[in-house]
Amino acid sequence: MPLSELAEPSRDSESAYAVLASHGFFLPDQIPKLLQQAKDENLMNLEKILFTVSDAMDHIDDDGNYPIHRACQLNDPSLLQHCLNAGAEVNQPDVGAADNYGQTALHRACCKDKNEVVTLLLEKGAKPEVPDNSGATAVHNAAQCHGTFNLKKLLRAGAPVSPKDKLGSTPLLRAALFGSSKNIELLIENGADVNASNTAGSTALHLAAGLNHTAAVIFLLSVGA
Repeated sequence: MPLSELAEPSRDSESAYAVLASHGFFLPDQIPKLLQQAKDENLMNLEKILFTVSDAMDHIDDDGNYPIHRACQLNDPSLLQHCLNAGAEVNQPDVGAADNYGQTALHRACCKDKNEVVTLLLEKGAKPEVPDNSGATAVHNAAQCHGTFNLKKLLRAGAPVSPKDKLGSTPLLRAALFGSSKNIELLIENGADVNASNTAGSTALHLAAGLNHTAAVIFLLSVGA
């Protein structure tokens, strides 16, 4: 039976698609629809199948994400490895239709606390210094988390401590904005300027105090802010 005559994919039909995929029967023009449906309907098994297909790696979903971004959002090392094996570019930026962030998979991975895919991305050559369209790096994203796992990984990999985005904000200012006290401490331990300011003249202390992040304010004052 031609693939075009199969029923729409569902949880019951995923196994049929697995067989087809294993025999190379997915046609390039059918992959985008299948990928989007797998995402929309949370058909994880189908996503895992499709992420092994090299033709799928250049597909952009409705949110402007490539499969490698999706794997990182799901914090799924096995999905990420499938993408890399299928030829995904580790530093490929997204092309978000609405906001056009230009974020890499590492940017996305660092938005979530203790994202296990961060380690794999760095091992495969992800560059933490690459900026998105706002000038922010993966270090900015990691700094806003309340855990230190991602930020420690980036700094140990040699990521710059104080890159500035287009508004002059450093990762320290991002951490202060989100009240991420542990990351504020980690950044300062690694050489971040406690009194650095953005283009509006705001320092980490201004931002933390303005949002009532008491623990962050107390720590910043203790180190010379």
